[in-house]
Amino acid sequence: MKLFAVLILSIQLSFVFLNPAFFIFDSDLRHYSNNAAVQFSDVAINKQNFYTNNAAHITEPGYYFSALNAATPKDGEVNFRHNFFYGDKYVIQPPNANDVVTSSRISMYEHKSGSSSRRENIRSFKSSTTISDTISKTTSWLAFKYNTDNIFYAGYTEKNGNNMIFNDVRILKGIGYGQNALRIAKSGLYFFAITLGTTNSSNNEVEIYINGQALFQSVGKIVRNNDESGEYIMSSTRSWIFQLKEKDEVSLRGLKGNYVDKYHTSFLMFRLDSSNTKPSFSAVRKAGWLGFGALNPIEFDTTLAIMGNYWNARENQYEIQTSGLYFLSVTGGKYRRCKLEMEVLVNNELKGELLNHNTGPGDENTNTMNMLLELKDGDVLSFSSPNSACFDDSYYLTSFSIFYVSS
Repeated sequence: MKLFAVLILSIQLSFVFLNPAFFIFDSDLRHYSNNAAVQFSDVAINKQNFYTNNAAHITEPGYYFSALNAATPKDGEVNFRHNFFYGDKYVIQPPNANDVVTSSRISMYEHKSGSSSRRENIRSFKSSTTISDTISKTTSWLAFKYNTDNIFYAGYTEKNGNNMIFNDVRILKGIGYGQNALRIAKSGLYFFAITLGTTNSSNNEVEIYINGQALFQSVGKIVRNNDESGEYIMSSTRSWIFQLKEKDEVSLRGLKGNYVDKYHTSFLMFRLDSSNTKPSFSAVRKAGWLGFGALNPIEFDTTLAIMGNYWNARENQYEIQTSGLYFLSVTGGKYRRCKLEMEVLVNNELKGELLNHNTGPGDENTNTMNMLLELKDGDVLSFSSPNSACFDDSYYLTSFSIFYVSS
């Protein structure tokens, strides 16, 4: 009888923690025509066969997280959109299309109880060209189901003074929303993701405010500043993990800039199911780097949030104590007229890269790469940068966040 009870409990735990998830990528140069389905060539992770026949097969009710990365080659651009996921769009139209540019877009989707199953894919809504390989995975897509009782996801609709208004509310549960602010009902660690669609020749800065105050040293800022002329749109994403308390109020302020519509610009915030056995971590780097030699490892001098696992500040490495599937988001702050390169290393083995080789005029830029990683007890996550790459020293723009998804 005891053995039977143990088996039942084991089955229940497996059912709870084995959420659908996938991470897929391209291994070569691809060209897509208008309204063509984006077909990724390689599958790195596919839990419960979530990705089948070139689409995410969504059947269970719940919240589905999506992160899309893409890189353009020389003279290329990217114009992608979600088939469902509220029609979210993702665009890279480099003003100086002379080098590789990597960027990303984070979205969330609620599949409601009683809804028919959906097959979600990515489509090109204009001609697009991407570049990637099996090591960098710069053009890739990940998605997974995540359970939370406190979530807000909305598209941008307008500005009221400096306040950014997100009245195209797609998901709202367990968080109050009104008068340009979100009100926290339950304390905990919260994941934040801002995606900006910005227009040409404008300096774009958005910052997170907690209880009417900017976060320490503008740590919660995303920047896309350009001096070039011409007609183009660029997508930028950045994410963080912050500790919030009950009754805290969260708002976003667009200090300057021109932001594109709800399909390009969005704000996601949700409470993590975080504990010592479901770890999460977030850290930022203040110091700049002008590319004088390699930087290995990249140092992160300020911890924003930690739960479980171990951050080895002396060695600048994240040491895994709980095995499982993890979501990783890494952001580099690009300094003007410099290349940006960041390498994701697990046990000193290259798992992915963040690149921006556009060295034209401009100012600070935020560039992000998102990944799913299967990590086991004893693994070590770190980051490096090769020769000639630069990091800006403004607003803690270089950062990474990671959280446990499932076993």
